[in-house]
Amino acid sequence: MLRIELRINIVGYWNFLDEIPLIYVDKHPAEDPNRVKEEISAFAAWKKFNQNIPFENLRYVKGGKFLVDVDCTKLLGEEHSDQFKKITISILCPRTYPRALPRLADDPTSKEDLMFRRIIDRETGGAPFMCIPPILRQIWIKNSPYAGIAHYLSIFLIWFSIVSTKKSKVVQQLGRGISFINL
Repeated sequence: MLRIELRINIVGYWNFLDEIPLIYVDKHPAEDPNRVKEEISAFAAWKKFNQNIPFENLRYVKGGKFLVDVDCTKLLGEEHSDQFKKITISILCPRTYPRALPRLADDPTSKEDLMFRRIIDRETGGAPFMCIPPILRQIWIKNSPYAGIAHYLSIFLIWFSIVSTKKSKVVQQLGRGISFINL
């Protein structure tokens, strides 16, 4: 009798994106409706297993523009819930997406995007909003073009939990018992 045993040891590589399914269509959402379906499906899977994330209802508008609802109470904490309950922000996919990062709340015609950026600016003490740390950019690049909007929002939550000056109850389960928590 032949017994085969396979042992895999991953050394020096931590991929928190394992909890979010990769997207197999490597085209821009405006070019391929299957990319849109996979983006929404990956987001739904992430949301299903991470009920505490402050994002809900990802949907596609057109021309590489998605909208997502942000639960400001989950993101910012109870003290802000009177002022902002939920806000809908845009996620813009540049022409080079999915190889380039999408742009969160960057639609100049959206008042809610402007309001969200001001809230984030205030909560982070003016930390550069889209200046994702190089280590997180490398994770995006490594998974490009198969990383999507849910992956990017996960990166945003990590960035926010690190730079936020006002400690809220942002909890993100990252798999394997690892969590980022802002208390």
